[in-house]
Amino acid sequence: MNRVRIVLILFGLFIFGARAQAQVTSLTLSGDPGDYIVGNQFLFFTPADGPFIAQQNFDQGASFSFNTPTFSHFWHLDFAAANNQFLTVGTYTGAARFPFQASSQPGLSVYGDGRGCNTLTGSFQVLEVSYGAGTINSFDALFEQHCEGFVPASRGEIRYNAHPVVSVTAPSRLTVLENRTSISPFRPPTPSPAMWS
Repeated sequence: MNRVRIVLILFGLFIFGARAQAQVTSLTLSGDPGDYIVGNQFLFFTPADGPFIAQQNFDQGASFSFNTPTFSHFWHLDFAAANNQFLTVGTYTGAARFPFQASSQPGLSVYGDGRGCNTLTGSFQVLEVSYGAGTINSFDALFEQHCEGFVPASRGEIRYNAHPVVSVTAPSRLTVLENRTSISPFRPPTPSPAMWS
């Protein structure tokens, strides 16, 4: 009977898929060789590494800051839609350095650890945004930034109280052996008494 239940549960997960949502705050940064801001490295920070602060900026966009307790790492990120509009889910291309972008351009600025761009080009994709009263409740965006018109880029993702969707699917095939009492993939099957006769 238990085998039948397990098979039915796995079949249901396979057919319908399981979706789980968790609230996530993190900053991921990577840079191409020759990129001035991040350089040829990969950085990943969570609230365990230091505080994240989010606020609505004066262009109706979103601004974030992060620092480690010793300030060995500190980062600032700014995002703004064109024409002083609120950010919405979508892709923003042709971004220029925030807050100096033309009113018809989106604004972007990623700087930190003592490095910033005088001019930049870039794009970003907002995956989630929720505003509160003058603040940011949740945010998730991917970004790419090129300093001073150069080809090497800084890339990354900022998540602030975000709810990334994780889809889980069951295996497409499940083998159940006869006369076995365990089907755990982490433990060898336990022989049943009938196997010893």
